Amino acid sequence: MEREKAHQSEETSHIEEVEEVVFQTTECTVEDTFEGAEYYNFDTDVDSYENDEHLIYYDCLADSATTSYVSNCCDTFTSFEPTENTLVGGIGGIKTHAKGRGTVTLESTYEGRKYTLTLKDVLYIPGNKNNLISLGRWEAAGGAFEAHKGKLTLTAESGKRVATGTRMQNNLYKIKFKLKVPTQRQMVQSDHVFTAHEVPSWEAWHQRFGHIGYTGLQKLYDQNLVNGFDVDTRTPKPDCIVCTEGKLAIKPFDKQASRAKEVGQLTHIDLWGKYDITSLHGHQYYILFVNDFSRYTTVEFLKAKSQASAHVKAYLTYLKARGRESHVIRVDRGKEFINEDLKS
Repeated sequence: MEREKAHQSEETSHIEEVEEVVFQTTECTVEDTFEGAEYYNFDTDVDSYENDEHLIYYDCLADSATTSYVSNCCDTFTSFEPTENTLVGGIGGIKTHAKGRGTVTLESTYEGRKYTLTLKDVLYIPGNKNNLISLGRWEAAGGAFEAHKGKLTLTAESGKRVATGTRMQNNLYKIKFKLKVPTQRQMVQSDHVFTAHEVPSWEAWHQRFGHIGYTGLQKLYDQNLVNGFDVDTRTPKPDCIVCTEGKLAIKPFDKQASRAKEVGQLTHIDLWGKYDITSLHGHQYYILFVNDFSRYTTVEFLKAKSQASAHVKAYLTYLKARGRESHVIRVDRGKEFINEDLKS
């Protein structure tokens, strides 16, 4: 109870004395500290950065008493706004200044799946030796967390578990992230929210880029040529049916096609149907007659396929009555055309 009162009085005094109270931290017991010194988040090192071809490692301490996200490296921000004279208070009267605030995008892995976490309104405190994640801010933004047997699990607003951490001697939790190095900083103001989404697969990016080949996608990723190109590299690169069909080829058509010399010399006939919806007059099919010479098209509607023969006969009779004998008709060898009724 005494410690809680001390915390409350410390927070109250900071509200009166400084512009903004950012976080307060919990002391360790003497047995958990080095050389008997009191422990503060301001003063304890956590190894945070190791070079990688595309990513740098970004370790954080998760604390329920911390009231804001904190980063100690300016290069980690994807968007950034400098601030002036922002005082930050902590336990024991320790004070420092925040030099700015912005957005940090992290990559986490949980049970083999990769996720992208976007933390917004993160304070930049270059003198702080730890990167901090505020569990209270995480929960206020729609997320959740669970601690059990020395492990902490973060859950996104969607209900998916996206990150896990391990309890340290000081009863804080260390969470390992990876950080994509931003190529350009945008000086914009950020909202007090966070987002978490599943990292897209190779197949998803293949479709988003208009069915570009996987070799080209791999080059874009390896050479970091596209901002925001986050891909789960462990996903497969399946064959694309659309791409396969699009690459199918046939022999080229003749550049010159023979055409009929007079009306009735050649007629193209085709039947379409069955429509799912019946017309007002009960029709569900139509038959086309295209004169090859003039491209004149005649359309007749049918209630059943069996009526096709009668319409073909009527069309040929129509030509004959006008002195135009039909020499050839071209059909698709459907049963509605190749039958005994038309042969006779």
